[in-house]
Amino acid sequence: MNTFSLKLCLVQNRLIFPALISGLISLSYYTESWQYRLIFASLFFWICLKEDRSILFLSLVGGALVFSSCLFLEKPAIQPKVSTSSSFMINTDTMRESGDFITLIGTLIDEKQQKIQLSYRVQSEEELIQIKNLRGTAFILWASGEFEEPERARNPYNFDQTAYFKSQRIMGKFTIQKVKKIQEHHTWRNFLQRKRAAGIMHVKKHLPDKVGVYVNALLFGYKDATFTDSQEVYQETGLLHLFSLSGLHIQVYLGWIYYVFRRLGGTVQENTGFLLIITLCYVVLSGGSVSILRASFLFLLRLVGKCFKLRLSAMDRFAVVMWLLLLLEPLTLYQTGGQLSLWFSFLFIILPLSERRQGIFQYFMKLAIFSIVMMPLIIWHFFQWPIFGMFLTLLFLPLFEYLLLPLVVSIFFLHNYLPSSLLFALNEGLGYLEQLTKQLTFGNLIVGRPDSLLFLLTMVYLLSLHTISFRKNDLFKRMILSFFVPFILCHGTKFDLTTSVTFIDVGQGDSILLKAPNGRENVLIDTGGKLSFNKEKWRERPKRAYSDYNLVPFLKGQGIRTIHRLILTHDDTDHVGELANLAKHFIIETIFIGKGSGKTKEVKNQLNQLKKQGTIVQEIGAGQEITGYFGLRVLAPLSQGKGENEDSVVLLAEVNQRKFLFLGDLDQTTEEKIAKRYPLLRADIVKLGHHGSRSSTSPLLMSQLQAKLAIISCGANNLYGHPHQEVLTSLTKQHIAYRRTDEEGMIRFLWKPFDVAEEIQTMEGW
Repeated sequence: MNTFSLKLCLVQNRLIFPALISGLISLSYYTESWQYRLIFASLFFWICLKEDRSILFLSLVGGALVFSSCLFLEKPAIQPKVSTSSSFMINTDTMRESGDFITLIGTLIDEKQQKIQLSYRVQSEEELIQIKNLRGTAFILWASGEFEEPERARNPYNFDQTAYFKSQRIMGKFTIQKVKKIQEHHTWRNFLQRKRAAGIMHVKKHLPDKVGVYVNALLFGYKDATFTDSQEVYQETGLLHLFSLSGLHIQVYLGWIYYVFRRLGGTVQENTGFLLIITLCYVVLSGGSVSILRASFLFLLRLVGKCFKLRLSAMDRFAVVMWLLLLLEPLTLYQTGGQLSLWFSFLFIILPLSERRQGIFQYFMKLAIFSIVMMPLIIWHFFQWPIFGMFLTLLFLPLFEYLLLPLVVSIFFLHNYLPSSLLFALNEGLGYLEQLTKQLTFGNLIVGRPDSLLFLLTMVYLLSLHTISFRKNDLFKRMILSFFVPFILCHGTKFDLTTSVTFIDVGQGDSILLKAPNGRENVLIDTGGKLSFNKEKWRERPKRAYSDYNLVPFLKGQGIRTIHRLILTHDDTDHVGELANLAKHFIIETIFIGKGSGKTKEVKNQLNQLKKQGTIVQEIGAGQEITGYFGLRVLAPLSQGKGENEDSVVLLAEVNQRKFLFLGDLDQTTEEKIAKRYPLLRADIVKLGHHGSRSSTSPLLMSQLQAKLAIISCGANNLYGHPHQEVLTSLTKQHIAYRRTDEEGMIRFLWKPFDVAEEIQTMEGW
């Protein structure tokens, strides 16, 4: 390859092709998707036919190096073991504490050197203080405990620990039962990580809570459970990237450092070495995420370009940085942060917002296009689109660049000289900022995760629209044509012709979704919920709604914005405990409760609040019907009750010639009363009462129903031993098959258009 060819390819924005080849190789290696292999083959064929030989050569060499990196970094997963003793190398900058629960990332000390997540429930407040005081050190930990497999998602669209561990190269998790020995182990390799941990601990000790949270997040890239409340606020408005240390902040910090060096004198060549060392050190001190590495590499590439007078276009610089990231960590494109960071950076190149000589109208058109082109990837991961996210970013950006970031740096270095009253005022001010931001969540639109083919088509359409199809001066036309994408994606539920009944895994509780075609009707029976127990103050963890981990993402992932009918079977927490959180995320049109229910203080207050917001609350009892697409027949409560188990709402639904009976937490005595009151009652599928408890599932009722299948909704390893063995034995004797959410996760009955027979889906085949 001659020098002329190389220079030619550099100035013609062609280095993106070798970078894409490397990216597709890594995706093909770590996933079994045939789409990536097809795209790889097509792109490689294109390069062979159309591109210069130098590009083909760089594609082959770059791809081979990334593939070699995939092989070199691959390590086997840890096999589960009942009980064992092991030793781990720990860097405390990975420590996260939440009340009495500690998690750490360590390296197993053996020939394989696998990365492991360790968790430990602290036994006493004194022990917690001792562990916190370990921050700023690196140590070897000897402990006994159990190796466990990471948890798979229990429902579609829920957090999948298995996938997350894979993306972070964490090969397993270890639950510590007993700490045997801790020995400090300081080396030059972990020097910067120790300093990072020491800085984090210093902030936690000496700054007010909220100020400390922001300083750690924006200076060290450290977020633990104390950041939860702030994270929810900013995520809903599309501003989370501003409040998380990312490439944006790194550019500001490195820009300051570069400015200082220029003011001190010296040529670019003389300063490059110092800037290189400072940049690489700060990469480690800030946690070294993909966005931080991307911004740092880009800064260094520009610096090297100035130093050696090497002219690289913005696209070529992006391509080189992308390839370097893939070489260091081939899983970059497997990570959500990696995808968003690189896509964001790429869009800034094809849609430069900071161009000179552009009018205000042009600027806002680009901003609108930018927001639309980001949309498919954002809704793929988060299921909702902050419509005004880019405009709010524009609004908040000067606040960050000229106020908050300088303030964070100043507080960290000068807090010993600042009066405590000023720090307290800053703490209050940050609280007010969060309250203000919370009022801006009105532009957050739930869209759901699109079908993978639709996602791919929209991405290809948008890319071709803004890179190939039109000239630069066709901005208005491109903006108008771009609006087809949000229009189609936001109406995705209208094109869903399936009908489904889903038993959602909400742990030890109930939640059942009946979903009609075209989004015509969404009926939810119960919300799930988790009992909380009083703990000592030091054991308490920052609270987050339980449904944020299961029910809420499941509904959002399907694009559900409105729950047309919510039926609360009775007042137990495991059935109604997530009502308030559900109302924060979705519109609830009508709530049905059993006669006499809704009288407990908490439920009553929530229902009154929802009434003020326009939700209709209606009591129901035996003999009534909940009209709508599903036409639910109410079989109980038989009389006025108190919202207890025996007062549960019992529902019969016929969906595509299948009869479903939902028994709430009904006891055997009331079940037998129902059997006598409705002697002709039959059902194909029965949701057993009270999670398979021996107090429910009357043999008399089950015999009369002639059911083919029973569904048991209960939590894995629950404290009550549900389902009880005698219930399972009784079902077997009556030749009734059963399926359990604790074993299979979500259980869904799905009917496609023109199909009479249902398809039963579980997480195993998802």
